[in-house]
Amino acid sequence: GKALVNAVIDLPFALPTIVAGLTLVALYGPRSPIGIDVSYSRGLDLVVLDEDRSIVETHRRIQTGDLTALLAGTPVDVVAIDSPPGWGTSGGSRLTERELRAFGIHAYGTPSDPKKADNAFYNWMRVGMKAFEAAEKAGFSRYRNGPVTGTALEVFPHASCVVLAGC
Repeated sequence: GKALVNAVIDLPFALPTIVAGLTLVALYGPRSPIGIDVSYSRGLDLVVLDEDRSIVETHRRIQTGDLTALLAGTPVDVVAIDSPPGWGTSGGSRLTERELRAFGIHAYGTPSDPKKADNAFYNWMRVGMKAFEAAEKAGFSRYRNGPVTGTALEVFPHASCVVLAGC
């Protein structure tokens, strides 16, 4: 009933951006990535690609408490999450977000000020940060540098769509 209608409405909006972010990750190394679209109100939507970059598995409306077990039981080699892994360290946004804006690509700023971070708008970021914690528990440490295999990393789906579209 209602869940099916919600899925039919939401899926076309979530999948293209997840797939775009995953495609860029996949092009640069890992054989089997999983992408996670973050939402405070609906939970996490997940997409797994295979070595041919085809969608082989999707999961809808997953809660962060269930993510560690799901990641541990899914044969993937990188986790791509549409969220910052942590709060900014200074100012109202991070360097990456400012650089994207300089190219005309919108990216929400990740605040460093705890008072700004308390705003309900940032609830989705808190969910995303919990997704990074769950990935860590499943054996995917936060990406810092070098090869991405075996890590969890932040992706910017909108930026990925712009790049893939050749804009």
